[in-house]
Amino acid sequence: MGFTTAEALKLTFKVQAGGVIDAASGAQWYESKFPFNPSINASRVLTQFDQVKLYPAANGASASAASVALPSIIENRSSSGTFSAIRLTQVVSGGNNTWVAYDIYNDRSSSVLDLWIQPQKVPRPNGDPSIGYSVALYSGNPSSGGVLITTTLGQSGGEVGWVFNYDMGMLFLANDLITTITAAPGTYPAGLDFYIRGFRYIGQTLANATFTGGSASFSNSTTIGFTQSGPTYSFFVNNGSLTASQLNTGSNGGATAGYILSNTGDGNFAWIPAGAGGSSGTSGTSGTDGTSGTDGTSGTDGTSGTDGTSGVSGTDGTSGTDGTSGVSGTDGTDGTSGTDGTSGISGTDGTSGTDGTSGVSGTDGTSGTDGTSGVSGTDGTSGVSGTDGTSGTDGTSGTDGTSGVNGTDGTSGISGVNGTDGTSGISGTDGTSGTDGTSGTDGTSGVSGTDGTSGTDGTSGVSGTDGTSGTDGTSGTDGTSGVSGTDGTSGTDGTSGVSGTDGTSGTDGTSGISGTDGTSGTDGTSGTDGTSGTDGTSGTDGTSGISGTDGTSGTDGTSGISGTDGTSGVSGSSGDIITDPNTGIDITYGSTNSVIDTIYNTALDPSLAMPNSVGGIASGTTAGALSSMNLVQLFDDLLFPTVNPTYTIPTMGISSTITGIKEVGETISPVITSTGTENDANYFSQLLIRKSVNSGASSTLLTVSATSSMTISTVTSIPPQFGYTDPNNPNYSYAISVIDSGLVVPAPASGGSSTVVYSSLGNYTAGLAKKNNKGVTHSATAAIRSTSAPQAADSNFASGNQTITGYYPYFYGKTSTQQTAADIVNIIQSGTGYTKVVNAGSGSLSMAFGASGEWPWFAVYSFYSPKSTWYETALNNGNIGLVPTDLFAAPTTLSVTSYDGYWTVTFKIYPANKVTTIGTATIA
Repeated sequence: MGFTTAEALKLTFKVQAGGVIDAASGAQWYESKFPFNPSINASRVLTQFDQVKLYPAANGASASAASVALPSIIENRSSSGTFSAIRLTQVVSGGNNTWVAYDIYNDRSSSVLDLWIQPQKVPRPNGDPSIGYSVALYSGNPSSGGVLITTTLGQSGGEVGWVFNYDMGMLFLANDLITTITAAPGTYPAGLDFYIRGFRYIGQTLANATFTGGSASFSNSTTIGFTQSGPTYSFFVNNGSLTASQLNTGSNGGATAGYILSNTGDGNFAWIPAGAGGSSGTSGTSGTDGTSGTDGTSGTDGTSGTDGTSGVSGTDGTSGTDGTSGVSGTDGTDGTSGTDGTSGISGTDGTSGTDGTSGVSGTDGTSGTDGTSGVSGTDGTSGVSGTDGTSGTDGTSGTDGTSGVNGTDGTSGISGVNGTDGTSGISGTDGTSGTDGTSGTDGTSGVSGTDGTSGTDGTSGVSGTDGTSGTDGTSGTDGTSGVSGTDGTSGTDGTSGVSGTDGTSGTDGTSGISGTDGTSGTDGTSGTDGTSGTDGTSGTDGTSGISGTDGTSGTDGTSGISGTDGTSGVSGSSGDIITDPNTGIDITYGSTNSVIDTIYNTALDPSLAMPNSVGGIASGTTAGALSSMNLVQLFDDLLFPTVNPTYTIPTMGISSTITGIKEVGETISPVITSTGTENDANYFSQLLIRKSVNSGASSTLLTVSATSSMTISTVTSIPPQFGYTDPNNPNYSYAISVIDSGLVVPAPASGGSSTVVYSSLGNYTAGLAKKNNKGVTHSATAAIRSTSAPQAADSNFASGNQTITGYYPYFYGKTSTQQTAADIVNIIQSGTGYTKVVNAGSGSLSMAFGASGEWPWFAVYSFYSPKSTWYETALNNGNIGLVPTDLFAAPTTLSVTSYDGYWTVTFKIYPANKVTTIGTATIA
């Protein structure tokens, strides 16, 4: 796993807020060792920006005025500017969240228009940002109806919908704002076509700054010296380098005795009395000279007020006295640090720089009062921590001495160090607790005699105290019972053997750094407790000598602390739990803990298969396949079968502004459009439109391989499934169009018709897998246009076809006199006196002659079979061309030229043999 969200946020916070950097998530910003020092490109150091700051702008008019005043530094891209608004380009084609201002729209090789003037960087006199420089965002070109997008549009959850990075010229959009705009085409007809207006810094940077007037160099002389700070040089006059004999002072032609030439602070020089010592002003610069108040008088030095200020620090030494005024005498030492306080005062001395002019800098010495800052001496007060000795009260808990192991407890007398514990002599009452002596009975528990042997262990008996679990610590008072050394005196008790050893543990009392407690030997007087050896008779307690056995392990007593662990050893005694197969229980043993799980550990043959589907477990599933599942997983699959998502496959479509039947030879210009829609795939990377004539090989009319060059439109999103949003939304379509200009409908290559067929191909990228009903991402292998699997990428995905069919027309008409076949050809070529139908001439044709006592006729392209019958009604019908009395004669094949000049081909001409009355007839 990589950085957690919390780790990443802390790293970002350190960099952005604290100006430091490290990845130690457990350390605070002020504990970091390194500052955050990113390198700065010279082109981003704005050497003329200070001039921009001279023109704060509370509104757009003020900002525009600034651009007029600084035309080579501020570029005006506002509504009143010289330049048009900037159209933004997606940083990544098809990505709607990040946009950038390129010099040339959609040309990612062109320069980025960055360094927009940020309002906060040009503060107004009241400190507010210059909002006149703010960038305005539009959907669509603001010069032609673009809609302003306010800073509040698309806000949700307290966060804004868009952010503009002035330094980089980049726009960042929230998904909510994208949805708001695309879902309201009536409000935002231009959709996600963004423009910005504002003001850019175009002045010099460190990368292109120029220095006019040639090069410059500076060298010191006996009179003038130079100092350098970065690109800035300062000069000064060397002390003693200017004298009256070296200067012409005017009409008197020489210096006046007792006067020196001094700068008056306004750029001029004047003769002033020599006592001012202005010459030593430079010395004033050296704080030591500040001590010489006379030097302070050197107003000239005051001019370098800043230096005069530091002169004051000399006086600050005087303020050491003020240090004495540290609130506490001890603080007097702090008063010494008052000198430091004095340096604090030097800030005030800056003010007195002016005083320096009047030599008042001497007064700055008076500012020693600042020594008052010695108040920091108060820190001495922290000595109060001595109160910790009071913790002697812990001795009071001497009652714990009852734990006969008291000898050991003597060791814990360490708490005696709390000399105050002597006060805990109250534990004399513990003497009363001769009953503790009773624990001498422990001696009786001869077993514990062994413990006596382990008297040394008594020292380690501290672990015994551990047994008492810390309460024994309280038994510091027991240290007092170290007096039980006196118990040693009660050698009689020694007679009781074991308690003699307890005497040895008296030594342990010694080890109780509670020697101080020894002072509480008065408690030793409670040796009477020794007398209470009688209590020792209460050997019953000796019964508890079982712990004596523990004494045997007294040596171990040192490690006795782990004895407590021994107690927990009981759990160790629990050993391994054995489970039987076919019980649904599984135990995994570890070095420190064990894990108990349920498991379908059936004893059935692993190859045994389910005869039927049960819940979400399919028939044919073997017992072995289920044996690795725990019972929760098994019931989940039984009761809640997994339902996988379905997918909407991508589509390819093609359209034409002209389709269907057209007359051979006619010239047309159809507009062909190819459209690919993502659905659950991803963006289309290529679209191609092609054409085939009379079933011949296809030719390419247009190929577009850059997604950004396609027309991208938002279409209906794929609806959620199982309550989970489709990861492939938002849904887009991609389109390209081409005009097949000047297309002449071709003649048939064979048969009675021709065809022009348009089709398209598309390449698209893979989509994302959806979640199933359990919220788990679908793991099926991606497939091409499958409704049951994530969509794999594909190339040359073909659309349907758009077809234009070319036919020669057929003709019919009527005349008032009989016409020959040749006469009918002339009628057709005249362009009038007939009906033309552009369609196939095969099969049955309906012709509305509308003849009344007239001669009907018709003509059909010669490719088609001859017509043999005509039919108007059951009482008016007949054959064609069988006998001279038939209404229509047998056809004559003649060449005909289109009145429009489209074609010249042969037609079968059918003239009438007789005059008749006929309405609409079917010719077949």
